[in-house]
Amino acid sequence: MSINFCAFNKKISNVSTCQAINTWVRLVNFGRQKIDQEHWQEAATLYLLAHTICNKLSESDAKKPYYLDFYLRTQMELIFVLRKSEYPLEIEILEGNVLSYLEKLESRKLLDKPIAELIKPVTDVARSPINLVNSWITKYLAINQARYATRH
Repeated sequence: MSINFCAFNKKISNVSTCQAINTWVRLVNFGRQKIDQEHWQEAATLYLLAHTICNKLSESDAKKPYYLDFYLRTQMELIFVLRKSEYPLEIEILEGNVLSYLEKLESRKLLDKPIAELIKPVTDVARSPINLVNSWITKYLAINQARYATRH
């Protein structure tokens, strides 16, 4: 799966918020299918694209609490698939980006929880032994799948 990230960035910057959210949902759902199939490289590509959308959404209107939820969940799942795929990207950089983003929101008084509480799932996925993370993510994805299935 080959993606031109520059072209994707340009295209996503010109879509409506609703289109961006719909694209994010499709990418994450497709990424989760790739996780189920253990196609880690493909999942990593899809999550990197979802990450790009989350960054755009969070920059456009950080006041919406569900954007923060989208952002944190995407980062956690992205770090997981990057670890599984052995993708050549430093996870510490992603962790640092998440921390910087949360600090920016905190300085604007847009957080309702402490940074340490918000970033904990991300750091746990990034730093814990992969066998524990596999177990957590499997349960987490099953819970999310059950929630999504009951809404439709």
